[in-house]
This record gives sequence, C-alpha cells and structure tokens, in this order.
Amino acid sequence: MRRIKVFADLDQLQLDSFLIYMEVIRVTKFSTIALTGDHGDAMYLILVGEVRAYILKNQHETTLSNIGVRDFFGEISLLDEGPRSASVMANEDSILLKISAESFEQLVREAPALAAPFLYALSRSVAGRIRNLTTRYLDSINFARAAEALKAHAK
Repeated sequence: MRRIKVFADLDQLQLDSFLIYMEVIRVTKFSTIALTGDHGDAMYLILVGEVRAYILKNQHETTLSNIGVRDFFGEISLLDEGPRSASVMANEDSILLKISAESFEQLVREAPALAAPFLYALSRSVAGRIRNLTTRYLDSINFARAAEALKAHAK
C-alpha cells in the first residue's frame, strides 16, 4: 500500500490503521465503476490492474486518462459527495481499495492524526492534477486560436 502515492508518508502502523476504514473491491475487465453524473461518495485506490476515466459526448467516448497501480480516482467525490465528473471502467481485472465518504468522516473523527497526512498528500495530488488540466486547457485554447488564424489567413 505504501506504493500508492497518498500513503507514501505513512508508516506500517498507520497503514494498518487506515485499512480499517477501507473496503477491498474486485472488478472484472469492462466493469463500470462510476458513471458521469451519478452521486459520488467514495474514492478508489488501485492495488492491481488499470481503469479508464472517460466521458461520452454524442455517443462518442473520449478517454480522459488511464489510471493504474499506485494511483487513485474519485477524490473529489470523497470530499464533496457531488456528482461524478467522469465515468470509470476497468480496462482489466482490478483490485481496488474503496474509502467511502462515511468511512472518511469516521476516520477524521476517530483518528485525525491519521487523516492529516492522507489529506496533505491528497491535496498535493489534486493540486498537481489541476495544474496539468490548466496546461491542457491552455494548449487547447492556443490550438483553437492557431486554427482560426490559419483559417482567416486562407481566406
């Protein structure tokens, strides 16, 4: 478990304690784990396998990312219990650790010293993802502007 980014700074005793609040989930290849718009109330950490986050637009799938061992998804839903922003499907048979919002709230109440390093690592990871998405968004804007300029120049 220590290989998972958000657990990297926890010692073995902390990891063992954290496991009490988690559930092991086994999913088969092509199983749907989450659907865009559904109520989100859990975060998943990947122990074995790979999943794919995607969106459907006009019945066309756009893959947002492939998420593998040592990574996680659903962290926003863990924190705000809002609707899922993407669908997630298993690319292969996978073993996931699930922490529900209810279990996480219990962890915060019962073991705040255990929750703190997890939240810190989670925050750092979310910040990195936001930076990455901002860069991708700016790249798409620059691409669209360049395409408009070429189109205007061709006229």
